[in-house]
Amino acid sequence: MALPSLLHNKLRQTLMDNGPFDSNEELRGVFADPRLSQWRHSVPEASNRASRVNFTIAKLLDDWNADGENALYLFLVVVSEQTEKSVFADLAEEVRVGTIQDKITACQQELKQIAEHLARGWSDPMYAATRKAKVEEELRQWGERLKATTKGNLVPRNRVVIEEQRRIDAAIPESAYVDQEIRLAVQVKLMESPLLNVGDFPVKLQKTLTGVSEAVILKFPINQFTGEPAPAHLIFKIDAPSFTIKEPEQEIEVQATRDSNIIWFILRPQQKGTLAVNVKIYDKHNGLVGTIPLQTSVGIDVGSAVTLIANLFLRVLVQPAPYVMAAAENGPTPRTSPLQSIEAYTDIELHIFGKTDDVYPVKAELSDGSSFSGEMRLDKSTRQGLALDGQPESEALSQALFTGEMEKAYLRAETLAETTTGGRLRLRLWIDTAAAELQALRWERLHYQRNQKSFRLATAAHRPFSRYFGLGQADPEPLTARPIRLLAVLANPRNLAEYALAPLDVENEIASLLDALAPFLGSAVELTLLAGRTALPAALQGRLAQKSCRLENEPASLDALFDLLAHPPDYHILHFLGHGAYSGRRKQAALYFEDQVGNAQIVSDKSLTEGLHDVGQIPHLVFLAACDSAKREADANPFVGLAPRLIQVGVPAVVAMQDTISLANARALTRHFYRFLFEHGIVDKAINQARRALVKDETQEYAIPALFTRLKAGRLFNFTVTVAVSVVNSTPIQPPPTPSSVPAFAAADSPLEMAKRTLEILERQAAAYTALTIPAHLQIELEEQRKKVAALASR
Repeated sequence: MALPSLLHNKLRQTLMDNGPFDSNEELRGVFADPRLSQWRHSVPEASNRASRVNFTIAKLLDDWNADGENALYLFLVVVSEQTEKSVFADLAEEVRVGTIQDKITACQQELKQIAEHLARGWSDPMYAATRKAKVEEELRQWGERLKATTKGNLVPRNRVVIEEQRRIDAAIPESAYVDQEIRLAVQVKLMESPLLNVGDFPVKLQKTLTGVSEAVILKFPINQFTGEPAPAHLIFKIDAPSFTIKEPEQEIEVQATRDSNIIWFILRPQQKGTLAVNVKIYDKHNGLVGTIPLQTSVGIDVGSAVTLIANLFLRVLVQPAPYVMAAAENGPTPRTSPLQSIEAYTDIELHIFGKTDDVYPVKAELSDGSSFSGEMRLDKSTRQGLALDGQPESEALSQALFTGEMEKAYLRAETLAETTTGGRLRLRLWIDTAAAELQALRWERLHYQRNQKSFRLATAAHRPFSRYFGLGQADPEPLTARPIRLLAVLANPRNLAEYALAPLDVENEIASLLDALAPFLGSAVELTLLAGRTALPAALQGRLAQKSCRLENEPASLDALFDLLAHPPDYHILHFLGHGAYSGRRKQAALYFEDQVGNAQIVSDKSLTEGLHDVGQIPHLVFLAACDSAKREADANPFVGLAPRLIQVGVPAVVAMQDTISLANARALTRHFYRFLFEHGIVDKAINQARRALVKDETQEYAIPALFTRLKAGRLFNFTVTVAVSVVNSTPIQPPPTPSSVPAFAAADSPLEMAKRTLEILERQAAAYTALTIPAHLQIELEEQRKKVAALASR
């Protein structure tokens, strides 16, 4: 079960700020209440406040008592009574409504499935009737319970338009002198929040002034899956030709319920006079939103230190339009801007070579040119244990890999990422062909642990992860033209029962794929379906025609696939939905296509890849949604033969399933992956984001999708995005003259400057917490870095 994102964020933040999470003992005290007695022996314990909050929400959200009350709702009721804070009572009602609505939705979906299966003859009529009556009664009871809630008439979660208002404050010292390092501050705030003021600056300033105001109307997309407004990603760039600027571009995510952190820019004036500094705000597609004009008087002697505040009022209209953002009512001027590769990443490439006596040499190469050589020890029994299904996050695998020189390499990469690329770090895992047995391990479950900090490497958007194959070739140029052409092959042989495989629900699978691609069809994506022998109902065919999708009415055979690929138009993405298998004896992977009469056509990895090579039309991406990858072996990956073969014939990226994945998770993976991929075009980031949507306490299925790629930068697409912007009551800003040359910082900062920059980043991270909730590992790092800066400054 999942709460709407806005409610989940609000719940977490409220519990972080006001909840009983200072210690494990305090939390256990809440569960002493009789209403929570059934959970008193499983109270979550953790070493810090944030983890206690997260664990409590995760533990209680899916639990119910015998009276049909949700455990998280009861917890909030008890906390509201113990703390006498009404905010928890209000949250309890919202959680109660949200969880009941989820139950109602689940019942409605099951009734629909019962009807569909009965109509197709897949269910016993007597069983179906009994089950239907039971679910209908559950639906009635949950409906009555929803009506009885005090907030049963809440706004539906699938609302279309939501209005939010934001204000952006920017501040810079009014006076400065040449070569002085000054700071410029920017913060996105709620309308009711106080102005950015002198108390927010590290140096005491004397006075605060309110300056220019502008109003900007911008339209952002809603989250297609929750119906809630997605976080607003804004990019701030400093346009100041008369200054040298450290990190002139920074990105920030604006949450719906709170002020952002303060972003600090460090500037150094290079000449005297009244100098202009323009803070330019862009959306995540690099479309200009607006500009805040600032200025500072630069001389030899410093005058009174006065802060000038300029306020940019941002009115955010949220609507379901991921690409074309509708025009504002007062007639904005549309402009087109390319989606630049604005997300710079620090790279670390880990190359594992063939073993000698269970010792694998490992080499790490970083994007700054540094390299490290180490080793990883894994004997056969450990490998077999790590390859088994149902194992928890691979601590043993992480400890084996990140040790000695490899730990040093990763720590250096983290530091580089924090100081140069905003914390964004790309990890490429290159398993040499001589170490192919390691492909069987669930590397996607890697957990990195340091100073009481533990996080997954394959589910974080800012830390893309892939299995890399270095072929000594440059990355292919990203696609820039639209639409992207996607060929979906749905293979559903009539005789799958002979292979102990279940038939596909082709109709529902196509409907699910259409739902995943719906925001992009027409403007960004063209879809061609090779739906095979399965006849599609007229309603679904009508929906395909309405979306301008092309339907090929012939068996989903290998010949039909090659025939489509051999003729224009070229296809950029090949999406295969069907069954897969792996033969340990033959060391060969295979896919189940259809033959000309609709029976199974078992296609080996060799036949598929050689055929693609001969046809000469190589997709940029192959997505293998094979819902059954057959049995695993301890030293074999179900697609260890197929994915590398596809990479070797020129496919830049392949997504493949390492094992059987549930139908619900397979559909969720597809939906999230394509949504993110078409949003930013970075394939390793998109698969991490899609895996994150599958993370659940009771399953490890998020680690089944694996990305194999030969792309170092991970970018498949660059799009052109239409953005409509309207600036109201604003005065055109004349850009300052651009000097012929601007002095730059030295190529390499001094150790003291590097240490200061790292300290500023750590302090910025700590600012996101209250004084009592800063994680222990961050407090330790802060203290160590402050000592380091002091020691360097005293030399």
